[in-house]
Amino acid sequence: MKHWMDKMRVWGLALGLTVTAVACGRRAAEPVPVSLHRYERALMALPPDSIAAALPALAAEYAPYLSGADLADPQNVLQLQTFVLDPWVKEIYAAVEDTYGDGSGLSDELGRLFAQAQALFPDLQMPQVYTYISGLDYPNRVVYADSVLSLALDLYLPDHAAQYRAAGFPNYIAQRLGPAALPVEVAQAIAVERLPSRAAESADGLTRMGTLLDEVVYQGKILCIVDRLLPAVDERQKLFYDEAQWRWCKDNEAALWHYWMKEQLLYETDLSRTKHYINDGPGNLAFQDAPPRLAQYIGWRIVSRYLQRVPADDPQLWTRPAQEVLRISAYKP
Repeated sequence: MKHWMDKMRVWGLALGLTVTAVACGRRAAEPVPVSLHRYERALMALPPDSIAAALPALAAEYAPYLSGADLADPQNVLQLQTFVLDPWVKEIYAAVEDTYGDGSGLSDELGRLFAQAQALFPDLQMPQVYTYISGLDYPNRVVYADSVLSLALDLYLPDHAAQYRAAGFPNYIAQRLGPAALPVEVAQAIAVERLPSRAAESADGLTRMGTLLDEVVYQGKILCIVDRLLPAVDERQKLFYDEAQWRWCKDNEAALWHYWMKEQLLYETDLSRTKHYINDGPGNLAFQDAPPRLAQYIGWRIVSRYLQRVPADDPQLWTRPAQEVLRISAYKP
């Protein structure tokens, strides 16, 4: 909790229908009520010249961003004053208000998502949902930990790809960001939290999962969970693929799998040989015209086949080792 809270404090102060669909068993559940804690609204509503007096009450209500900070420190007060007076922040805040308004639409969307999550994971505790303006903190746009979900709404605005590119985001990331990406990334965060912990990241930034097959199946489990949590969302959006990227995967699935088998990549542990199938990016260096993250697509296909062959209440549904998942799935593209 401490590491996550530290990240939030820093920004709080500084800124203030297919085979897959059937296989993953997508069904709609009754929405649950979701209340949003709108930190950006509360902060921007403060008169700049009286922020210091308002901080104790603000910190009590928005602890994920301000808990533990020295609110009597003049420098911290000055940072918040500078933030709420910044013309760029005011412009972004206006865009957030135009997009999300009173938050009722977002609450309804999250209510449907959480209802699906509770149907899939009956022991899931409903998180408290906080929203804020992150200052384009892309790595921390969705943080889900200790039953708190924090959402950086400035990274889910429509028609802001140019602004995101101007902030230094790669084009493939800037084009992905927008309101449609928010529920998908929330669902991904829930999936990661529910699956067994992964190994620590290596020096090159990749997570060491053992073999390529381990990574493929792990990513497939995430996508099948996302598919169940968002039954109405198009499959392409769950992978952040456009039509051409999706069609490449459909047309080349068998060829890709056979290539992995021929090159003995499935059980490869050397990330230098497998990273092109795992990494995000504008494309794929291993195959011409191929999309990135092919491990995700193949994993989704494998786990979907697996879920067609096991009972829905199987206690090992999400925890079986990759080799066992592949064997049970009888995957043969």
